[in-house]
Amino acid sequence: VRKLVIDMVLATDMGEHHRITSLLKGDLLPRIQAIQAGGEVPVPNADADAFTRPKSTSLFSDPGMADKRLDTAGTSLMLCGAIKICDIGHSYADVAVHVRWSELLEEELWKQGDLEMSLGLPLSYLMDRSKAGVTKSQVGFFEYVVRPLAVAWSQCFPAFGDVLLRRLDVNLQHWQQFPRTDSGATTGAR
Repeated sequence: VRKLVIDMVLATDMGEHHRITSLLKGDLLPRIQAIQAGGEVPVPNADADAFTRPKSTSLFSDPGMADKRLDTAGTSLMLCGAIKICDIGHSYADVAVHVRWSELLEEELWKQGDLEMSLGLPLSYLMDRSKAGVTKSQVGFFEYVVRPLAVAWSQCFPAFGDVLLRRLDVNLQHWQQFPRTDSGATTGAR
C-alpha cells in the first residue's frame, strides 16, 4: 500500500503527465476492453510494470460484470490516472468555481515567485508577477494537458466522459471568450 500511495503522489507531477496519459490509452484501455470482451488481460508494457501491484479491483457497477477484475498493474495505473484527474479537477468544475481556483493558483504561484526573488533564486515558470500567469495560459493548458487526459480517461471510463468533456468545453470556451487583461482580471461576465 505504501508504494501505491507514493506512486499516486508522484503521478501528480506534471513531468509524468504525458506518460501517464499515454499509458491510460495504450495500456489501461486495452486491459479494460479485454475484460469487457471476456478475453485475457494483455501483458503490461515496460512502463506499466513500474506501477505497484495491489489486489485486483472490480471496475464495473453492472451486476453482470461485477466478477470481472482488473489486474494489479492495471489497478495501479487506474488509481494514478484517477489522482491526475482529481489533481486538475477544477478544470471540470462549474465555470465560476474553476475561474476562482485558477485565480487562487495564480496568486499562490506568484507568492512563491516573490519568495524566490527575495531569496535571490531564479524565478520558476509561471511565478513571475511581471509576466503572464496561469490565467493567461489556460487555453493552452486545456488543449495540451487537460483535454488529452480527459479524453483518455473518458475512453477508459465512458460513464464519466460526458460530464468531464462537457464541463471542460464550457470552461475552455470561457477562457477563449473572455481573455485576460494585463492586470489579470477577466474581461466580460463570468
